[in-house]
Amino acid sequence: MASDIHTQLDGAGVLVATIDMPGRSMNVFSAGLMDSLEQLLDEVKANPGIRAVVLRSGKSAFLAGADLEMVRTFTERARTDSPQDLQRLCGRLGRLFRRLETNGKPFVAAIHGLALGGGLEVALACHERVAAEKTDVGLPEIKLGLLPGAGGTQRLPRLVGQSTALKLMLTGNPLPAAQALTLGIIDAVVPLDRLIDEAKARALARAATGPAVAPWDTEHWDPVPTRDGELESVFDELGIDAVERRQYPANDAILDCVAGGWSKDMSSAGDWEMDCFVRLIRDPTAGNMIRCLFLDRQRAAKLVPAPSADQPPRAAVLGANAESIRAVLQRSRVEIVDMATAGCVTIVTDNSGASSALNAGSTVRWLQGPVRDNDAAAGVKDTGAVFPAIWVSEPTPYGRAIEIITDADGQGQNAGLQIARWLRATPIISRGASFLGALAAAKADSEHLPEDERLLAVAMAAAKARARNGGLDTGIADSAAVIAGLFPAHAGGPFTYLAQHGHADAH
Repeated sequence: MASDIHTQLDGAGVLVATIDMPGRSMNVFSAGLMDSLEQLLDEVKANPGIRAVVLRSGKSAFLAGADLEMVRTFTERARTDSPQDLQRLCGRLGRLFRRLETNGKPFVAAIHGLALGGGLEVALACHERVAAEKTDVGLPEIKLGLLPGAGGTQRLPRLVGQSTALKLMLTGNPLPAAQALTLGIIDAVVPLDRLIDEAKARALARAATGPAVAPWDTEHWDPVPTRDGELESVFDELGIDAVERRQYPANDAILDCVAGGWSKDMSSAGDWEMDCFVRLIRDPTAGNMIRCLFLDRQRAAKLVPAPSADQPPRAAVLGANAESIRAVLQRSRVEIVDMATAGCVTIVTDNSGASSALNAGSTVRWLQGPVRDNDAAAGVKDTGAVFPAIWVSEPTPYGRAIEIITDADGQGQNAGLQIARWLRATPIISRGASFLGALAAAKADSEHLPEDERLLAVAMAAAKARARNGGLDTGIADSAAVIAGLFPAHAGGPFTYLAQHGHADAH
């Protein structure tokens, strides 16, 4: 057995298969884990002493979806591979889940922590699902421009109904275990210390009744027809309009999966789902969103220092709008103190409270809103004093972005990154002038333009700001621009937009 799944067979014939990927804090479906699952299925089929299987995790969560580095490979291969090659490549996980579902021996998923994306999809392929309290389940693929491609768009509607399933997949929001139980996604919720015992008991009870068969594989399965307009009404209920559906094709791809697969047998429905997945992944939107909202965002997150036990979050705030900034910090559990307090970060909104007595290494200026070339706030130098600055976005559906603007020596960078950690914001570091502020100004000045002209105006402002900033990381800049709400996620950020539209300014 490969090292990603460890097994132990008890005296009653229940095999406990523990997913525990070495070197990772969380389990995700990778090529290696798929190899391990395939070997597990081979062993279950070949060993008559195995009566049933409990699938569990050895980590603090069950399984958090697919390895997005692997998914990025899918999006890159989608530029060159044929649809048939992509179906073979991307469809492996769904084929394994179908093999699990039809192997004849009952599989019971014992879920705790999180079961998201592929984690929930493998649980849906099991014959029963038991969850520990304080567990969340969901299919969040829409948030990265994708659809659940390993059976999720087919099994979830068969469990909870088409409209409910469509709503869950279009929002991508996780559900607590109690709500998932009410909907019928899982079969039982128990305390964590009873999870494995309950799963074993259910596995043995299933094994005693004969071969395990999913309800949709029985001759009695008869899906209820969908009423005219029922699924379209979900978009209206969620406020997803025609423009958003055009910009984010995963919305209609998920609808096509649900509607087109409903009357098919599960094997054919899985093939249909993969057809839809391949068409979707060949669109650049998914690749753009994976890069800016996950891969480059992860790189940015590595800039933020780990919390220090001997340096509690403390800040002093001076100047105009101090109260609103204090409120933002207090919501993030930052203690507001007097500027004389040792070890605190001092935040100023102007030079009214600034003096040479302030420690430049732990003092930053808080910027917000548009920053134009002729604004004094565009740079970090004023006639009064020299301060590094931060530009902080309002929260968006993707979180919050923060830009740390420093001089060539990186003055104030550490203080700015501390604030990024406090706010759980995605950071970007720039030199001498505000990149995000310049994008905010371009966005505000181009609101009256058609969409393509508006995007180009903001993207060209990004190119101009990059020329001023020198070594700006364009991947992290794209991520920060999207998270800050200054550029749409489907376009992947201003530099990706320029590159995909053939502009030399992207490089």
